Amino acid sequence: MDNTQTIHTQHLKRGHILAKTVVDQEGYTIAEAHTRLYSPAIKRIRDAGIESVEIFRSNVKNPQARERLRMWEPQQVEETPYRHELGIVRTAYDFLASLLTNNAQQISQGSEPSLSQEQIFSHLNDLMESYLRNYRALLSLSGMAQKRHSPQVQHALRRTLIACALATHITKGDRQETLYMTAASLLADIGMHRIPTAIINKPGKLDEQERKVLETHPILAARILQKRNFPQPVLRYILEHHERLDGTGYPKGLAGNDISLGAALVGLCDTYCAMTSVRSYRGAENPTMALAKILQGKGVVHHGELVDKLVRYIGIFPIGTIVKLSTDEIGVVNQHFPDAPLRPRVAVGINERGQKAPRPFLRDLKTEEDIKIMRVVDPQAVSLDVGQLLYLR
Repeated sequence: MDNTQTIHTQHLKRGHILAKTVVDQEGYTIAEAHTRLYSPAIKRIRDAGIESVEIFRSNVKNPQARERLRMWEPQQVEETPYRHELGIVRTAYDFLASLLTNNAQQISQGSEPSLSQEQIFSHLNDLMESYLRNYRALLSLSGMAQKRHSPQVQHALRRTLIACALATHITKGDRQETLYMTAASLLADIGMHRIPTAIINKPGKLDEQERKVLETHPILAARILQKRNFPQPVLRYILEHHERLDGTGYPKGLAGNDISLGAALVGLCDTYCAMTSVRSYRGAENPTMALAKILQGKGVVHHGELVDKLVRYIGIFPIGTIVKLSTDEIGVVNQHFPDAPLRPRVAVGINERGQKAPRPFLRDLKTEEDIKIMRVVDPQAVSLDVGQLLYLR
């Protein structure tokens, strides 16, 4: 028996799962096959003038078909132009950055923030759908410094972009769950604006009392969002995102399976972004060293499967990382391959003599097996147009 059916788009409901990818008249993907639909995606399908789509029947009884649905996981693809998708991701990024900046001012002044759940979810949906069409745009933006925004906003947005990618894979395409995890990543720190700035910006270690005050920020964030009627899963993920598998986290000291998967994902992304960002009390670590430290805590501090997904889909050498090759050439990681995390594609901008390459070119380490990465290079130590090298195809 066929496990799919064709349905008019006016009859689509939240929870329907697409059996075939939906594309618009220009050939751009609107929603991937096996996507679990929710309201924004349904609206986009209808707005594109699509009259009917193919979905899986809700009562699939064939065990093999059900297993395929359970095991399916989105793949990193490049179905649309990088420049096109980067524009979409930048637009969503800038809106969310402006929102965080404005709400930080409102909260720190004691006002209730003007958080529009509908607008936030709409722009997060743009990020989610862009990642499914061309993963490089979202991941490359996560590696670009956005100095026009405060360090706190940059941290929150980097965490959001990486969480969006990771959640897409860990939820196996469950759009609503991906949305909730990504929203929690975006808003996890809004309670910080009710913590005294002297504590937040203190250089050096906090004393016991200061630490206790700081550790209330997940509770403060959840209270703020509860008043704005955000979904309960988002509140829970924020409340628990500083909990750790071994029980050493806060605010409740939860351990093991008592910590929700969404919270564990937000916490891992938060740790990774914190380690690779400059803080008031230390400099930034390069992404490769940060991942090495995270791997040491795999299954102890952080959820093992989440760590594996971080390595596989963000990469040991994330897109945007500057590296030196065994040829003495220096370039930017332009693309990574989940099945070969140590052998990405590198856009070379400095030749073996240490001079700027007249014409940048690509090294695909997956096929050029005699070449390997020797080390990660400090961005301050070289003059490279990272943005230009990321565009190189």
